Amino acid sequence: MKKMLIVLILCLMVVVLTTIPVLATNTVENPGKGPPTLDRVIFVHYPKDLPAKGGGGRPPETTKALYKYSGYHWNTTSLPVEYIVNTGIYPDVFVVGIDNAFLAWETDEQSTIDFENVGSFTGIPSSFISEGNANGANEVGWVDITRDFPNAIAVTMVWYYPLTKEIVEIDMAMNSALPWTQNTVEGDADYSKGVPGYYDVQNIATHEAGHWLMLDDLYNKPTIAQTMYGYGSTGEVYKRSLESGDLAGLRFIYP
Repeated sequence: MKKMLIVLILCLMVVVLTTIPVLATNTVENPGKGPPTLDRVIFVHYPKDLPAKGGGGRPPETTKALYKYSGYHWNTTSLPVEYIVNTGIYPDVFVVGIDNAFLAWETDEQSTIDFENVGSFTGIPSSFISEGNANGANEVGWVDITRDFPNAIAVTMVWYYPLTKEIVEIDMAMNSALPWTQNTVEGDADYSKGVPGYYDVQNIATHEAGHWLMLDDLYNKPTIAQTMYGYGSTGEVYKRSLESGDLAGLRFIYP
């Protein structure tokens, strides 16, 4: 009788264990250690038109090195950070704007960060589909993000390991519901202006590329001249070049 009871209990345990639902999480393969869960940070770039100052495009620079860093980082042994771009219905010159944005950060001689455009893709970045998952590729594209992020110019999503703070993937969406152009700028972009009423691809993308380093947005008045200042404007091009705080943050994270 006892043997039959034990067998019955074991059978019930098997049934219970094989019918428990498995919770879905965002994971990547990690052979030998199990798939660690990913977490994400979302950066949203909002508009805020600034008054023109003295006919120039860039607000006055501060002498202070201002930046904010959240502590997340790329594995430096896997550089360069590779990315792919889908401009959709937009002209190929928009890819030039994206590439130049990353170039602004990687050409600093006092930093080791490196980016590389390795091709194109179709569709939208995986972080911005309905499921919102990481897919192992760093994707840049134009997406109508108005419903999920009202009034946003662009959004960057960063996937990382919570325990190590190592970045796994970054996806960037430029809001396709807004007017865009890649301005031709002659002379110093710091003192130039783009086409009124249009967001400059390179200007906004240079700011977003700073989030790929995990530099945070800045909102206090002394930081207005920095590329990582948290608001963007139409006709603005001065964020194409890095300023004191941007460079200080870059060199601190990737010396």
